[in-house]
This record gives sequence, C-alpha cells and structure tokens, in this order.
Amino acid sequence: MALSGVTLSEAALSGVALSGVALSELALSGVTLSGVTLSGVTLSGVALSELALSGVTLSGVTLSGVTLSELALSGVTLSGVTLSGMALSGVTLSGVTLSGVALSGMALSGVTLSGVALSEVALSGMALSGVALSELALSGVTLSGVALSGVTLSVVALSEVTLSGVALSGVTLSGMALSVVALSGMALSGVTLSELALSGVALSEAALSELALSGVTLSGVELSGVALSGVTLSGVALSGMALSVVALSEAALSELH
Repeated sequence: MALSGVTLSEAALSGVALSGVALSELALSGVTLSGVTLSGVTLSGVALSELALSGVTLSGVTLSGVTLSELALSGVTLSGVTLSGMALSGVTLSGVTLSGVALSGMALSGVTLSGVALSEVALSGMALSGVALSELALSGVTLSGVALSGVTLSVVALSEVTLSGVALSGVTLSGMALSVVALSGMALSGVTLSELALSGVALSEAALSELALSGVTLSGVELSGVALSGVTLSGVALSGMALSVVALSEAALSELH
C-alpha cells in the first residue's frame, strides 16, 4: 500500500498493524497510536505533531526527513529501524527500547529520555542540545561526530561504547559508570563529572578544558596525547593508570589517591 499527501488530525488508532507500507508527505497531528505494529514501513517527508505513542512496535522501519514535534513515546520498541535526517523537538521518550537502530544526521532539541535502553545503536553526525538523559543503559553504542551541548546525563551506564570525534560542551555527567569505553579525538569543554566510575577506559588525543572532576574513580585508565587545561580534580581515585604525552596546564589537584 502507498499513501501520499494524507492528513490525519485528532485520530485514534488502536491495535493497527501496518506491513510493507510506504507513507509519503503525510501530516499527522494530535494522533494517538496504541498497541500499533509497524513492520517494513517507509515514512518519507512525514510531519508528526502532538502524537502519543504507547506500546508501539517498530520493526525494520525507515524514517527519512521526518519531523517529530511534541511527541510522547511510552513503552515503544524500535528494532532494526533507520532514522535519517530527522528533527526531534520537545520529544519525551520513556521506557523505550532501541535495538540495532541507526540514527544519522539527527537534530534533537529539548528532548527528554528516561529509562531508555540503547543496544547496538549507531549515532552519527548528530546534534543534541538541551537534552536530558536519565537512567539510560547504553551497550555496544557507537558515537561518531556527535555534538552534545548543555546536555545532562544522570545515572547512565555505558558498556562497550566507542566515542569518536565527539564534542561535549557544558555537559553534566552524574552517577555514571563507564566500562570498556574508547574515547578518541574528543573535545570536552566546561564539563562537570561527579561521582563517576571509569574502568578500562582509553582516552586518546583528547582536549579537556575547564573540567571539574569530583569523587571520580579512575581504574585501569589510559591517557595518551591528552591536553588538560584548567582542570580541577577533587577526591579523585587513580588506580593502574597509564599517562603518555599528557599536558597539564593550570590544573588543580586536591585529595588525590
């Protein structure tokens, strides 16, 4: 089935199954989707506004050039989904599961993610601004060329994560656990790290400026070719670390052990 130029306003869809459908130039406003299953569906140039999605399953779905505004997603499962060139504004994701999802060239603004599980997800060329990430579980996630500005991450668990060419500005990281993480070519500016546990982390060719680390535990961490400027370390535990070609400028070290 191919639907083109369709407008749905204030519609309620419950228990609907769409398979192998191509939706183009659709405008959905004030629509409620409950218990809907989308399989092998292609959405192109679609505008979704004020949608409420509950218990929705998206499998093998392709979303391209889609605009999502003021969406509420609860208990939604995305598997093998490709999201490209999307703009998300004022979106709330709660209890959402993303598995094998590819996110490319997306712009997220004022987005709230709570209790979200990301597994084997690839994030490329994304811009996240004013985003709140809480109680996230990221496993096997790849971040490449991602820009995070004014982002708050709280109680986040990162495992087997690869960060490359990522820029963090004015970011707050609290209560995070990072395990077997590879950080390469990163730029961190004005970042606050509090009560973090980093284990088996490799930091290479990174620029760290105006960082505040408090109550942080670093174990088996490798720093290579890293530049630290105006960094404050307080109550930090350093164990089994390897420092190579590290530059410390205007750094304040207090209560280190």
